[in-house]
Parts: sequence; C-alpha cells; structure tokens
Amino acid sequence: MPPKARVIKSVEDEAAEWFAKMRSDYREPRLQSEFNQWLAASPEHEKEYRAFERMWSDFSSLSLAEPVIALRKEAVTESTRVLNPHRIGRRRDFRALAASVAIISIGVILTMTLLPLQRASYQTEPGDRHTVYLADDSEVTLNTDSAIRVEFTLFSRRVFLERGQAHFKVAHAVVRPFEVDAGSGLIRALGTAFDVYRHGEDVEVTLIQGKVDVTSLTASDSATVQHAVLTPGQQVRVTSEGISPTHVASLVRTTAWLSGRLVFENERLGDVIQEVNRYSSVKLIVIDPDLADIHISGVFRAGRAETFVDALRSSYPVKATAVGGGLLVEPNASMPWPVQSASSARVQERAKNNAEPVAQ
Repeated sequence: MPPKARVIKSVEDEAAEWFAKMRSDYREPRLQSEFNQWLAASPEHEKEYRAFERMWSDFSSLSLAEPVIALRKEAVTESTRVLNPHRIGRRRDFRALAASVAIISIGVILTMTLLPLQRASYQTEPGDRHTVYLADDSEVTLNTDSAIRVEFTLFSRRVFLERGQAHFKVAHAVVRPFEVDAGSGLIRALGTAFDVYRHGEDVEVTLIQGKVDVTSLTASDSATVQHAVLTPGQQVRVTSEGISPTHVASLVRTTAWLSGRLVFENERLGDVIQEVNRYSSVKLIVIDPDLADIHISGVFRAGRAETFVDALRSSYPVKATAVGGGLLVEPNASMPWPVQSASSARVQERAKNNAEPVAQ
C-alpha cells in the first residue's frame, strides 16, 4: 500500500487552525503551551495569527452596521412568525430559522466581496491640478505640488495626504468609514465634501458639505481638545498641541484654487507670496520685513508669479528685480504709498534711504 502523501500546510492554513482551536470552549491543558511554541517559532506565525484576530474584530464591528442589523431584525421577525406552533412543525421551523440566518450570512458576504479595493498613489507637480476618481466613486482633487496614497481594504477606506492640499467628495458607504490621515490629524467622513490643507505636520480642515469628525493624532497635552465635529462652513487647525477651536471659514477663499484662483483677505504680503510660490516655478522673494508685513487683499490667477507681480504693482509701489531665477520684490522709492499705515510709512522711509542718488 503506497504511503500517504504528506500534506504541506501554508502558514496561513496553520494560523487559521490555531485560531479556531484557541477560540474553542473545549481546550486541552497542553494546547496553550503548544500554541505558544508555534507562535514563537517564526515571526510569520505571529503575523498571520494577528491578521486573523484583526479580521475577527472587524467582522464583530461589521455586525453593528445598519444593513446587517436590519437583516437580523427581519430574520428574527420571520423566525418568530414561522415558529408559531399553530402554523408549522418543529422541523420546518428549524429550516426556516436556518434560512433566515443564511440570508444574513449571504448578505454580509455579498456586501464584503462587492466592496471595491484599491491601493495607489497620486501626485501633482507645481502649477498642476488633477482630479482622481477612486474605486468607491469618491472624488479627490489635488492642488499644486500635492500627493496622496490610497488604501481601500474590506473594512476601511483610507487616504493619506502626504503633502499639499486636496478637496474630497466622499461617496456614502455604511459599512466602511472614509478617513483622511494627514500629519497631526485624522478626518473621518460619510457622504460629505471637505478640504484638507497640510502644512508640514499641521493640518487645516474646512467642511464644505455634510459632517466630518476631526481627531488629533499627536496632541502632547491631555487637556488639549482632541476631537471636533464640524458642520458646513466651519474650519479647524490641527497641530502637535491639539485641535484649535472651530471657527467660520471663508469658503470662497478655501475653494478658489479649484477654479485656478487665489483669494486673499487682508493677509500679510509675506504669507501671500509664500502661497503664490506654491503654484509657480519662478519664486518670489521678499527681504524687507516691513514690506512683508503689508496687508493686501485681492483675487489673483494661480500659476505664474510674474502675473501676480504685475497685479501687485498696479496697486502698490513695489518693483521686482530678477535674482538667480527668482524675482526680488522690494519697495519702489519713486512712488508714494497710498495709505500711510505704520508699516507702509516704514517701507516708504526705507525705500527713500536705499534709493540710488540721482545723477546731476
């Protein structure tokens, strides 16, 4: 009689068997010791076993989803109806109950297997803007010099904003939450539209439509606000210190970049130039600290620093000089400042002092 072929099991198969054994109500005393030996034999063993634990935990969470709860209630109602002793026999009652449980199981399995999976990365170059359509029909529009990483699993939809700014239009899905991981903040949304702007590890979140839940991932002070729920028109900033108080945002300013515009409302010229530089290969430079403190307002087309300088010169007495591939913005001594604020007066005085003498 030929010897039996040896069945070679994969690590995944072994982990599945051990997971079933360790969850059994009838475990022999030596089982725990054998399990510990198997777990310690290889890092792959622990990796696969922990994967089964996470999957089991996720399925437990899934059982609380609204569609599954609705199916359970329907099954209970149906089983109560058919289990009426005046209507049907015990064996048929059991078959009806089993059928109801099967309906729930099939519903869960179909829900899980039909969920789209995705793992991809997208980025834009300076001056570019691009819209990405994700596997679940959500839309992400990337602003200039931005990058995201998408990871959709059976149990979650997560986008990592690695740099820059993105506008999200999230497709509604009950089973899987949609989360954006960005620096110091984690944003969770269902069927909503919002903007996330990452400055290093700091994050600015603005809600356009729906509702989002913002959580601080790196707050150093336990007393700091860790959690905020936004309503449309609200904005928060998340830093290493926690979440700022919510405040009303200018949605026009926040979303202007989607149409290639930049809107500034009484903002420092130094900060404005920093934002303009994100969209252009030609960088603007401002050295004069008083000039950098001048506050300006206006709507500008994104993409070319030269266009911004032309618009700036039409309203303010400044000039731009080519320096090493960039443009140095500085006061123009030959033109007076229209408004004599403290900072503009200092700029005017500095310009006069630095002006070249006129040849006689």
